[in-house]
Amino acid sequence: PRPLHTRDGVAVGLRASVADREGARLARALGAEAIGLVRSEFLAPDGGAIPDRGFYTRALGALCEAARPLPLTLRLIDIAADKRPPWLGPLSGLEGPLGLQGLRLYDIPRVQAIVRAQLGAVAALAAHHRIRLLLPYVSDPQEFSRWRDWVDGLLPGPLPVGAMLETPAAALAIPEILARADFAALGCNDLMQCLCGADRDIARLSGYLDPYAPALFRFLRHVAGAAGEGLGRVQLCGLLPQFAGLAPVLLGLGYRHLSVEPALIPRLAARIAQVHVETAQDLAARVCAASGSDRVRALAGLPEGLRWAMG
Repeated sequence: PRPLHTRDGVAVGLRASVADREGARLARALGAEAIGLVRSEFLAPDGGAIPDRGFYTRALGALCEAARPLPLTLRLIDIAADKRPPWLGPLSGLEGPLGLQGLRLYDIPRVQAIVRAQLGAVAALAAHHRIRLLLPYVSDPQEFSRWRDWVDGLLPGPLPVGAMLETPAAALAIPEILARADFAALGCNDLMQCLCGADRDIARLSGYLDPYAPALFRFLRHVAGAAGEGLGRVQLCGLLPQFAGLAPVLLGLGYRHLSVEPALIPRLAARIAQVHVETAQDLAARVCAASGSDRVRALAGLPEGLRWAMG
């Protein structure tokens, strides 16, 4: 893929979030810089069977081949209430967005066995593909350090390991986490529901999850400032960069790596290529100073009366 730059020459990494081989193939075809996120929990055998090392070696190998020559970031299995595998069985605490998920489940033998199988596959594939690992739903720096040490001990050699930050507390600890991690990813979907106190799986609460709320951008501005020089190692994931008019705002806040659905890459690439960073910085400042979402939508260029829009 050709490098993507803003109109004034600032490099931007436009990456793809995928769940399978077809997504990786599409990302490569549409010009993604990299596979920014592989949602490995969606790689599963037919019939709800328990995946093992052989399964992951085949499934991840096929995905890596479809993405070649793009580098790839594999998020280790991220189980949550809306992503519950049939082999897990009954488990109290998995219900709701603030319960057990991600790393919080890795002490459970059934889950840990799956992570070991994934790491076994990665160990076999890393000699032939550029792979980074991402630990899901990291809560704090100490938790990340514990599980990074465990992961490193199961691999034959060093691989880049990052932290997926999906709670406000984790995002605000980004300086300490970046001191221990090779990179970090902000999971904007979970961050938004935590910030807004609204479960994204409850339709009646969707109005509280407004991607144009100025408080959200004030929070992201604070996180970017806390990351400091490490912001170049931070990737934004989730739906937020995909909403109309928001990519320039995020660039104006200083974020330079976005991972989105493959199909949206051409449109976002064309939009980013027209951005002047200085103008985007002014836009971001006005968004953060806005009195409400209507003003942010107007600043983002949405037609009056259009509440949300993708792309």
